[in-house]
Amino acid sequence: MPSQSTLSDCWDVIIDSQERIVLVGFAGGNFNSTLPVIARLTPDGDIDQSFGIGGVIVLEAPGFNGGGFYSVVEQPDGKYACAGFLKVTSTDSDFLLALVNANGAFDDQFGSSGYVTTSFGIGDERARDIVFQEIGIWGSLLTVGGYAQETANDPIAFAVARYITLLNVGVVEFDRSASSLLVYPNPIEESTTLTYTLKDREQLTISLMDLQGRPVCTFLNAQEMAPGEHKQEITMPVDVASGNYLLVLSGPKGKMSVQVSKAN
Repeated sequence: MPSQSTLSDCWDVIIDSQERIVLVGFAGGNFNSTLPVIARLTPDGDIDQSFGIGGVIVLEAPGFNGGGFYSVVEQPDGKYACAGFLKVTSTDSDFLLALVNANGAFDDQFGSSGYVTTSFGIGDERARDIVFQEIGIWGSLLTVGGYAQETANDPIAFAVARYITLLNVGVVEFDRSASSLLVYPNPIEESTTLTYTLKDREQLTISLMDLQGRPVCTFLNAQEMAPGEHKQEITMPVDVASGNYLLVLSGPKGKMSVQVSKAN
């Protein structure tokens, strides 16, 4: 943990796919000024100097007054998903979910600068555990559980939130009559990644439409794409209302769509 800290707590530890030791928790001068921290050791127990700065990264989120991590899980792509909390005030905290690349940098394609927060009210809300879930060929979800209060005077209640970390529409073959459709019930906070595989070379357009088929924005416009797996960052426009939309992949041979939701 950071050497300048007088308080350092480790709340979870895992052995990743490379047999490195990953620890999460919080560090700071006292319980009211902690920050979320993730550290990594080599399989021999030494500080992993290739991770973050001196084997440690600290999340300093603008607009929040500290926080901490309680749980960590490694995704199949080698990224670490960390769950915890960020403080809004001394009595109000929000769920925190952060995604960290294997080199110790926050994944800036996930949420806001690598993290998202979820508020259930204006009381104490903390994500205490996290589970990674594959959705078949379609992608992956992160589910976090913990507790929340509607206000600081209300009793603590069990709380669960689920987040999309990857959209994967599988193999795209526009020349087939059958197409695939999947409804994601979980909203996208700001951005996500669409993963798809082209069987043949395609002139591909990826666009966002409302449920009446009216265009909202275009992410990829008639671009020649080679066969194989591709990834496209999908960022919901800030001026678009929350709700359900269609993410449409189209080409000269046809189109297919995936329904996505924009969070409040």
